[in-house]
Amino acid sequence: MTVLSTYLSDVVGNIDKNGKSLINTRPIMCNTDYESGQKNKYLRHGSQPEAVPTIRGTPQLEPYWAAGYSFSRGHFVVNVPYDFHQPMIFQGEEMSIGIRGFTIGYDFYVSSSFLFSLCCCIPCEQFF
Repeated sequence: MTVLSTYLSDVVGNIDKNGKSLINTRPIMCNTDYESGQKNKYLRHGSQPEAVPTIRGTPQLEPYWAAGYSFSRGHFVVNVPYDFHQPMIFQGEEMSIGIRGFTIGYDFYVSSSFLFSLCCCIPCEQFF
């Protein structure tokens, strides 16, 4: 069973004024480390610098599930729901869902092409 999942690229410098992509890269999550500076430490995923993919024309297998972008059939959220008993639902859900999903048969992939950007730093109206 397949889930497309990744972190999104920043919109700044990645799309033109007509909304067309200026890049042909994709982010891939490839490492995890403990986030510091919190009362309780938790694991947080990191991603490699974006580059032109060497595997083209097909999604690429990656080890982690990302909350930023996740696309799958509806049975994924039925079989692997959010854990409401988890104390840090915003920062801990990626590990919980990723591990539980993998152990029951889901694989996580990054899309074969740039999908869209995350508009978080400047007003989106400037681009659309």
